[in-house]
Amino acid sequence: MKYFQNTIPKQKFRCFTLSTLASTVTFLIVVDTLCWLLAQHVLATQASRLIENATQSGWQVEHASQYKGGWPFGATLTLPAIRATYQTPDKTLTIAWHGQAVALGADWPSFMAHPQAIHLIGNHAARGISSDSSITLLSHDATLTPTASGHQIFFYAPTLSVGINTPNFTHKLTSTAPRVELLLPSTSTQNTLGLKIDAPSVLTDSTSIPKFTNLSFALTQTIPADTPPLTALHTSELHLPLAAMTITTPIGPIPFTAAGSLQLPTINGAITLTFPHWHQTAQRLATTEQPFLNPTLQQNLHKLFSLSNQNTTTAETPLSFQLRILNGQLEPNFPEFFRQISTRKIDATNEGE
Repeated sequence: MKYFQNTIPKQKFRCFTLSTLASTVTFLIVVDTLCWLLAQHVLATQASRLIENATQSGWQVEHASQYKGGWPFGATLTLPAIRATYQTPDKTLTIAWHGQAVALGADWPSFMAHPQAIHLIGNHAARGISSDSSITLLSHDATLTPTASGHQIFFYAPTLSVGINTPNFTHKLTSTAPRVELLLPSTSTQNTLGLKIDAPSVLTDSTSIPKFTNLSFALTQTIPADTPPLTALHTSELHLPLAAMTITTPIGPIPFTAAGSLQLPTINGAITLTFPHWHQTAQRLATTEQPFLNPTLQQNLHKLFSLSNQNTTTAETPLSFQLRILNGQLEPNFPEFFRQISTRKIDATNEGE
């Protein structure tokens, strides 16, 4: 009898526990579904606003039928097979972009942290064409995160390939895990366009400079308020406040910084390069035969560092020089620059002057 008396309360407690658990799960499902429906309304409004703003700016946007997803762990709205094209009124610049899919939203934690994020799912390609020049961008599973004001956009991708094709310059760059910050014009009288790029590694198709590491640089451009931004990209002055990187060369890594400005579309200007550890580079040039160096220059370099190694207490002074750029060409080019050095006197005692 005592056994049945002890068993009945346990059974009632077990039933109460299962009932409470079922009610809790049902409540969470209902709340999650309501949040998902609300999020889908927000995402649909966001997608419509983005396409409307792009259309008003002159873009033509097409995509396949959108579909919803993400439940129960988040909310997403996907626009598959998306395409967009733009052409300036004077038809001097054409931009085309197409991708596998674009998704708004994410899992709940990511959606709450960055509700404006745009995910470029799969492979995406963009190309800008201006007269006889073009630039092509290829990315995979990238993410665009605009700020609430819309004046800043952050870009991240596992890899990004950039192809540049001009009459005098054709190369391809592939960056690993680049982070890009784009500053868009405000409503002030002088609009400012800005671009900042950080990348741990950039591979090139050049045999002389196959790799850049620790790349960090910024570009700014100021244009009149009544000028369309895409039109002004190739008709104003481009500033390079500061760039820092390390290039991998046949003689070893070379760290340096750069700063300057260029006038567009003529591509005329000047760039100042600063090498903080130029001793190491020149020593490697002096100790190994380089086919592009004048033999007299290599002998002078060898004498210079034979003398400077005797005085190790002198702090190394960074080496800076300015390169002029005329019509997109360096003045002078590097082989000619090295040949000219060989005719100058090298004095190790006046190195810091």
